[in-house]
Amino acid sequence: MSEDSRRIDEHNNRDRSKINRPEKTAMSTESQWQPIESAPKDGTPVLVKFKDAIPNDREDLRRWDGLMFVGRSHGNVMEWSFAAPVGQGGFPDEWMESWMPLPAPPSH
Repeated sequence: MSEDSRRIDEHNNRDRSKINRPEKTAMSTESQWQPIESAPKDGTPVLVKFKDAIPNDREDLRRWDGLMFVGRSHGNVMEWSFAAPVGQGGFPDEWMESWMPLPAPPSH
């Protein structure tokens, strides 16, 4: 094996080792979920989970059952919307099960 090939292999193996080792967090995801009633109502983006069966009889809304999304609420009547410009919003608190804060962004 040439010296250049050896260096390329070492470089590739080093990069793979970073990918295969997820960062460990001090707190498990399960312990961070909180009741939806305690979620911020100031537009702060948070991770939100729809109930597994949202309380609505419309069949076209079943696609939202159990979905998790990054959302925000400003405390309006139809409160929750996606925290991205995807054209979806107007979800009431009663459809939501729980929320959790977003993780801190990666530091570079």
